[in-house]
Amino acid sequence: MRAAGDACESDSSRTYFIATISGPIPKCDLASLEHPLFALRAGDRSVRTYTHNDVTVTVKPGADGCATVHDKDVWIYVTSQLVEGLNMAARHGVSRENVRPTVRFIAHDFLVSCKRGTSGAAYERLVDALKRLAGTRIETDIKTGGVRERGGFGLIERWKVIERDGVGRMTAIEVVMPEWLWRSVSAFDVLAIGREYFDLRKPMHRRVYELTRKHCGSRQSKWTVGVLVLLKKTGSTGSLPEFRRMLRELVRVDNLPEYRAEYDEKRDQVTFHRRRDAVDHLRANTLNAGHLMRGRSESWGHLAERERRSKFEGFKAALQGQAFRLDTGGTVRFCDQVLEFFAADGGRRGSWPYEAERSMELIHRAISGELVPVV
Repeated sequence: MRAAGDACESDSSRTYFIATISGPIPKCDLASLEHPLFALRAGDRSVRTYTHNDVTVTVKPGADGCATVHDKDVWIYVTSQLVEGLNMAARHGVSRENVRPTVRFIAHDFLVSCKRGTSGAAYERLVDALKRLAGTRIETDIKTGGVRERGGFGLIERWKVIERDGVGRMTAIEVVMPEWLWRSVSAFDVLAIGREYFDLRKPMHRRVYELTRKHCGSRQSKWTVGVLVLLKKTGSTGSLPEFRRMLRELVRVDNLPEYRAEYDEKRDQVTFHRRRDAVDHLRANTLNAGHLMRGRSESWGHLAERERRSKFEGFKAALQGQAFRLDTGGTVRFCDQVLEFFAADGGRRGSWPYEAERSMELIHRAISGELVPVV
């Protein structure tokens, strides 16, 4: 498949997906958002076992140590490309079989997308991350893509450098993702995450954001969790007093993408709020019209022109100037009497009048909370 920047080609007997989509919205599989598959500290060589409800995860380090939360950037980058590839295949009527879990990408594109440097040392750190990802073994019975099975796998099956530039620095990399992750991606068991995630340098801040994103999803505006449960879910081996100090710091620095934290020390629980609960804001501005909220399935074609325009006024007042992330990449912004579409890299993609069928669908999705607000 070669459509709008995506491709699958054959290399001998192997089919691989070429990751050429510029700056897709970062996406992460639900299982690794929920469960602590990645180490929180560099150099961790301990065997970790995590059990919660009916799920057990055992993480065993390889010769280069356990893959860390920062190494997970590779997972996120490849997952994002694969999801975009599957979406592109569907839009162009191409069989999804053309999108494979073997992904070839440009090292420089990965480093820029994940907000890393592009020095020689950055390329070598990427090699080290690939080694840890391939060496770390996971044994689990987590359900992915509707399938639950107990087994073991590497965080990546294998990797290789395809070519090097004139100074001996890698340029292209091929990664084979495990079948376990591929099932999750192909079933779209993923969530978009904020690009600011890559600005978080402290592993625990990243892990707390992952859990918050998983539990809030696209519909929930807040998540309250006890400190003991949160400590367990992060996979931290630190002490409870140390974790409480971290939570106080997290509240003080207030650096989580999309969410802010409130720590109730008396109840010993934390509540994470969406920073600007655009869903409630939009509903508050449209509830006066009542019947505007009858659901996404409502047909608008039968309405008289005057009545339809009257309904649109309520939407326009609520949505004016607000932007939302699209699950297919890019953003949509409600502006004047049109919706403006922007590609993932910020380039203008076009505009639709509010009255257009696609515009009405997006309006309903924004109000129902299915689209993530860009704050």
